[in-house]
Amino acid sequence: TCSSPYALNSPIQGTVLDIFGAVDGSTFSHTDCIYHTCDAGQFNPTRGNSSSSCEACIAGKFSSSIGATDSTKCSDCLAGKFSNSTGANSTSTCVQCSAGSFSEAGSKTCSYCEAGKYS
Repeated sequence: TCSSPYALNSPIQGTVLDIFGAVDGSTFSHTDCIYHTCDAGQFNPTRGNSSSSCEACIAGKFSSSIGATDSTKCSDCLAGKFSNSTGANSTSTCVQCSAGSFSEAGSKTCSYCEAGKYS
């Protein structure tokens, strides 16, 4: 098996890594191992081997990518839209601000326009 945090995909199934990173005397690369694939709307920054390793995109962002490993795959909702949902997996979770309010890209709420201004 692969060492933590990698999951069940060693070069020789059932072998154990030694302390020098070799399997049965052959040099071993962690690139041959896999980590848990998180759903869209999540990412796995530690490349852990269970679903508990996944973190949700924060409110104001979404990701349709499956298997993302960092938060850069979480995209901002466009300016004028917002999302108060964490773990959003589609741009459709970004909702248009109502008349008289606005938002910057990546917002989780809209703000009302100042007196004398409109949107």
